[in-house]
Order: sequence, then C-alpha cells, then structure tokens
Amino acid sequence: SQCSPAMRPFRLIFVLLFLLAAGAPGRAVSNSADVPHLHVQLVVPQDALYPTGSNEVGLYFKLEPGWHIYWKNAGDSGQPPRIKWTLPDGVTAGEMQFPAPKRLPLGPLMDFGYEGEVLFPLKLAVAPTVKEGKGVLHAKVDWLVCREVCIPGKAELETTLQLVAHEPPAAAGSGLDAELMERFAKALPKPLPANSRAVFQPAAGGFRLGVDTGKREGSAVFFPSDQDILDNPAPQKLTPTATGLILELKKDANLSANPAALKGVLVLSGGRAYELAAQPGTVAAPAPSLSGLALLQKSGLAFLGGLLLNLMPCVFPVLFLKGLALVRSGNQERHALRAHGFVYAAGILVSFWLLVALLLGLRAAGAGLGWGFQFQSPVFLALMAGLLFFLGL
Repeated sequence: SQCSPAMRPFRLIFVLLFLLAAGAPGRAVSNSADVPHLHVQLVVPQDALYPTGSNEVGLYFKLEPGWHIYWKNAGDSGQPPRIKWTLPDGVTAGEMQFPAPKRLPLGPLMDFGYEGEVLFPLKLAVAPTVKEGKGVLHAKVDWLVCREVCIPGKAELETTLQLVAHEPPAAAGSGLDAELMERFAKALPKPLPANSRAVFQPAAGGFRLGVDTGKREGSAVFFPSDQDILDNPAPQKLTPTATGLILELKKDANLSANPAALKGVLVLSGGRAYELAAQPGTVAAPAPSLSGLALLQKSGLAFLGGLLLNLMPCVFPVLFLKGLALVRSGNQERHALRAHGFVYAAGILVSFWLLVALLLGLRAAGAGLGWGFQFQSPVFLALMAGLLFFLGL
C-alpha cells in the first residue's frame, strides 16, 4: 500500500504470480493432503522395499459425512479414483485393488462407491538389480467426490523409502500405516471358494444368478464389473436356497446381447465379499412361497376376477349359448350331464395350462413376455378394435 505509483504495476504482477504459484498443484512435500470434503493419504507400512517382500502400499481416503467416492464401476454416474506413479528405476506398481462397495442411491440413479473411509491397496514390484539407496515414490492422484453435486479433486503425494536388494527381515511393518492396511484388508473381495459355483441364465427382462456357497444365504447384493449390463437402480430379488441363493437381476434397457460371463462382486451377510465370473447355465426358477392367508387372498381375487370376466360384453353371448345348451340337455341322464360338466371344466383348465406352459417356455428362452403382453402391441390393438367394431355392427 506504500509503494509508489510507478511500482504498482510490478506489485500487481507479483501478486498475480504469487496467486498462480499458490494455486498450482506443484510437487507435494507430504504423503497426505487435506482438500475439500476429504483427507487423502499415501499409506506405506514399511520403511524399505525388497525384491521378495510384500511391498504393499495403499491410497487412503477419509470423507466428510454425506460425501462419497466411487468403485471401479461407478454405477450410473461418476468415476473411480486414479493414480499415476513416478517411481525409481527398478520399481513398478501393480493395479489398484478396490474393496467391496455399497449401493448409493442418488435420486433416480444408483451409484456404487464408498462413504466414511476407504483404502485402495496395491503392490510394488522391486527388481533384484535395483540400485540400493533412498528412493522417492511420487503419486499424482485424482478423484471425483460427490453428494448432491460432484467435485473433481487432485493431489500430489510422495514419500521416501530405502531400496534394498537383499532379502527382507522377518519382522513385519508396524505403526499406524500397518494398522490401516490390516484393518481394510478384510474389505477386499476374495475369490469364490473352489467348492462353490456361480451360474447365470437369461430370464424375462434380465438374468437369474445362482450361487452355491454351501449354506443358506439370507442377504446378497451383486455389483457388476462392467457398465451397461444391469439396470443399477432396480431391486435385486433374493431367494435363499438350501446351499446358497438365487438373485433376480434386471438387465440394462440398452443391452442388446447377453454377456459371455456375468462378472462382478457379490456381497453377503457379515461383510463377506466374493469375486464372481458366473458362466451361462441353468438356474431353477425360485419356487413361490405362499402363506395360508396369502393363498386365501389370491384365491378370492381370482374368484372376483372370474365374476368380473362374466360381465364383459364379449362373454354374454357365450353364457347365453351355454345356458341354452344346459336347458336343452335337461332331459338327459344324470351321468351324461355329469360327464359333460367334467369335460367342460377340464377343457377350460387344460386350455389355460397350455397357455401358461407356452408363456413359461418363451420366457425361459429369453423372451420378455408377460400375461396379456399382446395388448402392448399397437398392431394387435388395432386389429382387436376393428374386430369388435364389426361384431358390434
């Protein structure tokens, strides 16, 4: 404020350069950063890297309440965190691993991701010919953090470790970083046990996923690895079986061909999570379970539906003709009347069961059909309207 008028332009340029420098990401001097709505940290349990060591590191996020970041398949919106390494010669980074996510509804959409805190582990490979000494691990990280709105974020994190070419010591890493790695290791999906089996079968409007875990499962959520396979917000109907479960999954509206394998993560009760690559196969349709009260209710509705059907204009002529036939048969013997009644009732039941069998067969073949589906066709409706019009004439 005390500079001369001649110096003010230089002062303005200095201030602008200072602001640009302050706002630029620059090289990090720390292994952690506090940014809007989250804390991000490079977790390194050990002080040195060895050619035959576990060499595990991790990317840790702690989020403000109500905010979330994303799984590798973000769902209907979003994108997962990404990391780009600058490593010493002889050190390479493996793929970042993703813990099991949770369903995050956002209006009509469904996202897959994490709230609270999460750690993404990965392994570093060290060549036996690595040059011993100090090495800098530098990571450029970017992410998308969302609540009602989404905010992109980025940070540069780095840490310095000792690079050692000989065998690692027997003692494992210790400290807060090691505790974090151990705590979040349980959240990683495990391979499906060798004695378990997962198959899927196309069904009406989606897929039927059957998983044999060896015991009855009362809770399950499936997260597809690939996008545009399932209708993410649709509920997943669970039917427990004696040795596992059956999940009814609705396919994405834009899916044109069935996948060769249904890949993803299955989350079960107790926090158990398994990686699946279900192969095509046969999955028995879940048997409907009806209580006595529900059966009585459905039977009553069916009876009322039958009465309502008899009030339809197209049924009146049939009732009249049938009534006339019954009057004319009044002079027949009782056993003939009884046989006629049984055959008439059996004809109705058999006809409807044949229609049901045809419908179920078409559904099993992958057709998206339901009862009365033909009335969703404009062509069929036009033909029916024309038929009723001419009958009315």
